[in-house]
Amino acid sequence: MRREVLYLALAFALAGTASSCTGNTSQHPRHSSHAKPGQYVTMLGVGPNGGKGAIQSPVDLIEAPGNALFYLGESGAVFRLGPDGHATRYATGPVRESADEVLTPLSIALAPDGSILLAAISEADLLTIYRLTPGNPAERLTTAGKAKSPNNVHLVTDSAGEVLLLKDGWLSKTSGSGGLESLPRPTGLPGSAEVLAAAKDGQDLLLALTDELLWIRDGHIARRVRLRGTINAADGVTLAPDGQGGAYYANRSSHISRFHANGGQGILVTGRGIASTACSDGIVSGPTGDGRIQEFGEITGLVRRGDQLAVADKACSRLLAIGLPAKESPWK
Repeated sequence: MRREVLYLALAFALAGTASSCTGNTSQHPRHSSHAKPGQYVTMLGVGPNGGKGAIQSPVDLIEAPGNALFYLGESGAVFRLGPDGHATRYATGPVRESADEVLTPLSIALAPDGSILLAAISEADLLTIYRLTPGNPAERLTTAGKAKSPNNVHLVTDSAGEVLLLKDGWLSKTSGSGGLESLPRPTGLPGSAEVLAAAKDGQDLLLALTDELLWIRDGHIARRVRLRGTINAADGVTLAPDGQGGAYYANRSSHISRFHANGGQGILVTGRGIASTACSDGIVSGPTGDGRIQEFGEITGLVRRGDQLAVADKACSRLLAIGLPAKESPWK
């Protein structure tokens, strides 16, 4: 049976047009959101306590066409942050079938045709994939069984344009029947090895394990970098390639690091922790790599765009930018 990928037919609308967004809300920062090298600054959001300029806590962050970003809000809605700093609601999330139903959004992915997929999990840990389109209710596409570690569930688009699901340590794609088909593991990657995060890196698929990074090309391991430390699998991990053969990495315990191509590691930011009570209100900014505790909480998304590393901070309800190259402190 011919394999099909869960692509969505989305009609992209012009940025800044009120009719282009569902439930349109627009916010614009009154400061420069472009971070200088070695500095970080708020792009959007003023902390978890609400007020003017507040946003839904961002759960995931991905690139969008037009030098923009899509971020997933805690309600399951998707928002677009344009290059002019305006944020607008792009599509609404799934409607809960009952008032008691708990549905937690986890990850989104964008296909080359502009489509979006959403992975969300129920209180019973049942994972479901939805399709979101502007102006339409969310469409349930398929269920993916139970997820033993929701923090490590990710949707990712590979170099061939296929949307893959990372769940329970390995990757799957959809079959023609709407089910999920596990990808074959490359030679040299044992079945016991659990993948914690994945990201597209040019023609490769970048994978993070607890003690190494792998670059997969055409189903084979093209390169691997052994880490000097280990990643705590329970924390939840997000990745972004650094464009120089390494990767930026963040976990939910609020620090952002860089793994270099030679296996070296440096810390860009050490945050306050995942509790929202540790977050400051208003616009925040500061230096990277100075070893001090900085204004970051639970990091749930990283996207590198040119000389900027965009960061989603769920606990502190912010999107931030780190200017590259960023100063790094030694890994301890």
